[in-house]
Amino acid sequence: MNTFQTLQWSSKRKISFVIHAAYAFLTITAGMFAALVLWQTWFDSWLIASLVITTIEALCIISLVLHISRIEWPLAFLRHALPYLAIVPLGWELYRLLSANPNNPEYIAIGVSVGLTGWFVYLEHRILESLERLFIDPVEAAREQAKEEMGRTAVALAKFQETRNAAESFARSILPAPPTIIDQAPALSRRFDPIPLLLEETPLTMSELRITVDNGADPRFVALVSLACRKNADGSWMYTPEELKTQTRADMGLILVVCKMMRSGQLVLPSTMPNGESS
Repeated sequence: MNTFQTLQWSSKRKISFVIHAAYAFLTITAGMFAALVLWQTWFDSWLIASLVITTIEALCIISLVLHISRIEWPLAFLRHALPYLAIVPLGWELYRLLSANPNNPEYIAIGVSVGLTGWFVYLEHRILESLERLFIDPVEAAREQAKEEMGRTAVALAKFQETRNAAESFARSILPAPPTIIDQAPALSRRFDPIPLLLEETPLTMSELRITVDNGADPRFVALVSLACRKNADGSWMYTPEELKTQTRADMGLILVVCKMMRSGQLVLPSTMPNGESS
């Protein structure tokens, strides 16, 4: 038997081989034992009976083994005769045992012997044929094994997905819902588009430099600056940098720069400019 062939088999094919081989072993052994007893009875010699069994039945078994192993053998056709070699020995043994009972009529002994022998030979013939078909091409066996492994993987993935869904559903049922944050300003992305700013005409000293946010600026940035410039009635700033981050979701570095420029007067909106133009 080619070991490489069986290594590529799927688990189902291996199980089928074990079952077929076990039944074939039982039937062949029973046929050989019945033939051995018959030949010994006829020749009154266990030696001659053993030689007959070796030259006939053993030769058929060797032909079967060489055929399924893909080894050239000129007598491979003898494997087909293996089930039928047990017809006469097994039928004779069954008839002899049944007729030995005085309660069994002759027709019962003959009918039961013929029926059981025919059924026995038919099953052995079908088992040996099925056993031969199990030995397929190694490439085809490898494909079959790969499909079986992918099937197990698909089952494992489906089980994992269902387990994860069940776990998420269970977690949602026992954990409190996350707090809902109501945005008071449009959400700001981490990266901003270029923002057009207008530099006012001021003296060249940097301490008096002011940048005015133009109306065409990014509305997200305008919203951030608008919130950052709000004050309470007592003149204190209404929002801390942390609160601005919660409201606008802007980058904290940008928020700190905006707050510093707003509170130093270097960054203003038209609505917050002095000289009567701010509220």
